[in-house]
Amino acid sequence: MITKVKADILDLINKSSENKALNVFIHAANCQNVMGKGIAKAISTAYPEVARADNATKAGDKSKLGSYTYARIKENGVIVNAYSQYNYGWLNPLDSNGRQTDYEALRKALTAIRDDFTERSTHPVIFYLPLMIGHSLAKGDPEIIQPMVKEIFKDHETYLFYI
Repeated sequence: MITKVKADILDLINKSSENKALNVFIHAANCQNVMGKGIAKAISTAYPEVARADNATKAGDKSKLGSYTYARIKENGVIVNAYSQYNYGWLNPLDSNGRQTDYEALRKALTAIRDDFTERSTHPVIFYLPLMIGHSLAKGDPEIIQPMVKEIFKDHETYLFYI
């Protein structure tokens, strides 16, 4: 079941203490170990351990595309860096629109996250993703990404958050 909810990720993290599930908060990350804008900046500022998990990988390593790192931020919660962009901003975009989101990498990362966390957890798993994952700063096409996210998480409790 996928539900859209108007909320800030930090508020959702705080409220997740109220449930007995494993709460998996996902955001799109680049392979350059830069978390300087948007949700990534908010997350890395509030939870430096998420940036440390990112920085434990080699900056600029293209093989990170389609993989993920994560940090446990509370007993029942983790934040996941889903590597779906090689670069960010104006650096070497994938198309003339400035797109940084690599759709296949996003699909691969989200599928691995879904499978790995549901297989390992002894508790129910709830996924949280930005409604605009891969869209806003990374300029991905919502006509491609939204159906992908719905397909991947269709059988799981999932919240798409927006402000």
